[in-house]
Amino acid sequence: MDGSGRTREVDIEETAKRAERLTRLSLFLVAGYLFATTVPIIRWSVVNASRGALVVHLLALGVAAACVFLTLPEKIRPARAWLPLALIPLLYVELRWVVGGIGMSRKDHAIAALDVTLFHSRISSSWAQHFQVAAVSELLHLAYLSYYPIVFVPPILLWFKDRRREFAFTVLSLVIAYVICYVGSIAVPVDGPRFVNGPAAAPRGFVRALAIMILQNFSSHGSAFPSSHVAAAVVASYCAIRFQRKLGIAAAFMTVLLGIGAVYAGFHYATDIIAGAMVGASTIFIASRIERPPRPAKPPKPPPPVKVQVMQARMAQHSARRSRETKREEED
Repeated sequence: MDGSGRTREVDIEETAKRAERLTRLSLFLVAGYLFATTVPIIRWSVVNASRGALVVHLLALGVAAACVFLTLPEKIRPARAWLPLALIPLLYVELRWVVGGIGMSRKDHAIAALDVTLFHSRISSSWAQHFQVAAVSELLHLAYLSYYPIVFVPPILLWFKDRRREFAFTVLSLVIAYVICYVGSIAVPVDGPRFVNGPAAAPRGFVRALAIMILQNFSSHGSAFPSSHVAAAVVASYCAIRFQRKLGIAAAFMTVLLGIGAVYAGFHYATDIIAGAMVGASTIFIASRIERPPRPAKPPKPPPPVKVQVMQARMAQHSARRSRETKREEED
């Protein structure tokens, strides 16, 4: 095998190691979050006399922990790589039980007041009233629903292109964003204007009805702040721009419309969107720092050649001799 072939094998092995490191870290974050939220889930299950949520939670925790700490067969490695992203919907659904188990009061009034302070109006309800254009309404509701392809299409494409390190980095970045958002939702539970006042008075349409139907069946109370939709979309767009530029540009454009649509439709306060964007930006910085390999230690400088050493020794002797002669002259 020639030198280029060996170099290529080393590069492939190093890429696989980095992908494995990122995947393990993603699983560790998910497992740690599941472990930290076990007590609130237990409390909610006891209060509501429901064991199903606790059973599912413990099963997910066990699987995630096993993937972190056990050596698994090669056949299930692909499933292991996808597991952190696959568990995100469960973590989102569980927010309603975690928030309920902790029992903190909702902070909608504070977030709504912050909207008024920043924008001098409740724009989560006023935008739709002022812009009664059916085509605009349908476009913005469609942009809100584009969250799903923005987040899931880029990693799927990376996987089928066999770009495992880029895939693992994208998954890790998304997991960090989701965990930060979900911890924020637990600390500051906010239902969102849709739960408080109902959807905004936007023009009726098929896409609007579809978006409302999906939220009515799958959204979790207390999960509006910060907006995990926006945070994840920002992170997914950044990763896509890095690894799949054309797709990333399209994702970034739809992410901007997603944030506008979430406020226009009355699904989020504007403050939720700003906070979600800030989480996304912070996640990009954190994930990039994690991905960066440690700088190799600088090799020690080689000793100078023998001739140089001899010259340096002679110069040192000459300097010492001159110093002694100068000292004698001063004494005389």
